[in-house]
Amino acid sequence: MPKNSLLVLGLMSGTSADGIEVALVRISGTPPKLNSKLLGHHSLPIPKPIRAAILRIAEGLDHSHRQRVQDLRASFQRGAVTIQLRVRGDAAEDIRDAERSSALFEREFHTHLYLRPSNFSRH
Repeated sequence: MPKNSLLVLGLMSGTSADGIEVALVRISGTPPKLNSKLLGHHSLPIPKPIRAAILRIAEGLDHSHRQRVQDLRASFQRGAVTIQLRVRGDAAEDIRDAERSSALFEREFHTHLYLRPSNFSRH
């Protein structure tokens, strides 16, 4: 690997949650002259039952249609998924609705789901 280079693995899913895109990129150089090279990529489809579970939680988090959940961070530890939610205003109704919709998620992923309002900052 060249000096001043970094391998970066990127993962993302769009709002349709129909798949996960994976890309491996080598970034080299120093700012303001950075270079990047795509080394590989792959698309992984998300099975329909898992997609339905994810979308059910997402729909619940905007139950009020007021977009009170502005951002989220998910973590997996001790056999559970915790989703920290950055909210604007009172999002209790949206969180309650998503919690009521969590049974399918928990059944498909074989894990508990916890939704937690938080004041984490974006970095």
